[in-house]
Amino acid sequence: MINENYFVGAVSVLLGAASLLAALFDWRWAYQTSNAVWLEQRMGHRRMRWFYALVGLAFVSWGVAIASGFSLWKPAAAAPERAVLGGRPPEAKPLQTKPWNTSPRRR
Repeated sequence: MINENYFVGAVSVLLGAASLLAALFDWRWAYQTSNAVWLEQRMGHRRMRWFYALVGLAFVSWGVAIASGFSLWKPAAAAPERAVLGGRPPEAKPLQTKPWNTSPRRR
């Protein structure tokens, strides 16, 4: 397992737990940021607490999923090694190059 997965998962779980606790215990300081005040004015305090709880649950679930190794994209497979025949690398073909000035002259 990659250490970054554990770190991102743990941070996500901690943020989600803080959001859940803020909704559960009605911590006023959690609702006093400018965006939270704006949302609270439009939604009302009770709906805002539910919203914080849902966001907290989402963060906790994603954190657990990330820490357990879940990924939306599979990592790219490593390029296969070239076959080495007879213990020697294959012979390289010489590059076929053209002279750089083969175009007809414009007058």
